[in-house]
Amino acid sequence: DIARAKQLLADAGYPDGAGFPELTYTYPSGGKNGDVAVALQSQLLANLGISIKLQALDPGSYYPARRSGDFELLRYSWTADYTDPVNYLSLFVSGINSAGIADPVYDEFVDKSSREGDAMTRNGLLHDAEEVLVTKQFYVNPLYTQFYIQLVNPKLTGITKDDSGANVYRYADLTE
Repeated sequence: DIARAKQLLADAGYPDGAGFPELTYTYPSGGKNGDVAVALQSQLLANLGISIKLQALDPGSYYPARRSGDFELLRYSWTADYTDPVNYLSLFVSGINSAGIADPVYDEFVDKSSREGDAMTRNGLLHDAEEVLVTKQFYVNPLYTQFYIQLVNPKLTGITKDDSGANVYRYADLTE
């Protein structure tokens, strides 16, 4: 929401990004990470007038920097182990995240969700936690999500999916 971002910048004393400090965006070198970094840098400058420096680190430097919190902005990715929003949300509970996030309101939503037996109420608590994380405090800015498109011959039956959504062919059969 560019208009809202511009308004928030102006409210904070940085109209059109003027005077906003230049931050460094740290990301792991290789793969699509560099492309994402360049796109982010370009879009922040074009839309908000914010300039960021890019810092690609090899894995031997990136992961220690991430664990120690030695960064200003960081590319962080996660692939869910199982299909549940808490798989992502639990990463940002106080004391266990490298971003240094310590928000008792957020923590309470995640904690209550772990003790809630009613699925609808639990999902509401997880949604409230997500709102704190992404919309109210802006601790995390989701950029994109990955998904894979797979073409499967209709003669192949018995395919199941694992918790990440990937096809599992263990019990598959090919019909003639």
